[in-house]
Amino acid sequence: MIGVWWQIWLLPAIGTLAVLINYFWLLAWLKKFTARAWHLVHYGSVFLSLGLVWVIWLLQYQQTLS
Repeated sequence: MIGVWWQIWLLPAIGTLAVLINYFWLLAWLKKFTARAWHLVHYGSVFLSLGLVWVIWLLQYQQTLS
């Protein structure tokens, strides 16, 4: 039952936290860049965070199947 809880609740919470950290904490620091570079770095960091969460989720899901 813990494995199901991990996949359904904890991983989306980690993904949401990663997006919020990228948006609020890095926002002030990234505004030092030009507008184009700021958008590139900001969206890149958000997508990398979401991608990392999806990779972790897929690895956990694969382990539950085997």
